[in-house]
Amino acid sequence: MPFPHTKLREGEVRLLTIPPSAFGSELACSLCVARLQDRPSYEALSYCWGDSRRNHHIRIDEASFAVTDSVYEALQYLRLEDQPSHVWIDHIRIEQTNVHEKNLQVQQMGTEYQHADRTRA
Repeated sequence: MPFPHTKLREGEVRLLTIPPSAFGSELACSLCVARLQDRPSYEALSYCWGDSRRNHHIRIDEASFAVTDSVYEALQYLRLEDQPSHVWIDHIRIEQTNVHEKNLQVQQMGTEYQHADRTRA
């Protein structure tokens, strides 16, 4: 089942919420839309693309979503055992097949990194 992205308005971002669980357990996440002007709390992930094959699957809102090895490993380490993690990551948050959305979201990437509580690389 392809992952259904919700439509974004200007100034909005999609944040991945990773519920607390032990390292190595299944990644079952949710995706929410937040307005940057509301100053949501999140970490931004800047990662190395590396191999573009999507060898792993995570669950996002009950849908299967394919991710690369580097994204899967990063999400494993960003997950906390005692509280949810909120992550902004371009690999997941931009609907890659929607050229209009990609263009708009790429333009505001600097703002998204600026608003993050912390950026991990």
